[in-house]
Amino acid sequence: MKDRDCLVKLCVNALKAKGFNDLKYKERLKQEIKEIDVQSEHEYFLKLYEKGCKFSSNENNLFVAYLLDVVEEFDIDQPPVFIQGEFPDIDIDYLPVVRDYLKNKWAAKRFGQENICSIGTYGTLGI
Repeated sequence: MKDRDCLVKLCVNALKAKGFNDLKYKERLKQEIKEIDVQSEHEYFLKLYEKGCKFSSNENNLFVAYLLDVVEEFDIDQPPVFIQGEFPDIDIDYLPVVRDYLKNKWAAKRFGQENICSIGTYGTLGI
């Protein structure tokens, strides 16, 4: 089963088990799943769930995190906050020993060759 399908199934089952039958909860779940699709973060949420991670607060007010029991609170009246971190640039953020492997093999396999690129920049120093 794909990560997305597994995440959706877990959330829908939790939605029913927790008694969230109102349409506003179903719509909120759809909204969050769409954003998770855009950011391709299915695996992240599944890992949190599988490891049994618990966070003390729901800073982003995510319904998905609440349904997966990763957090204990959720407020349907507050909007979710979708924050995507920046991806590291492999040229300077990794040791030269692993840089070529990460750039040419790992990143291509993980994100798809069509989603990675090399960008050339230059800088000059002056007095």
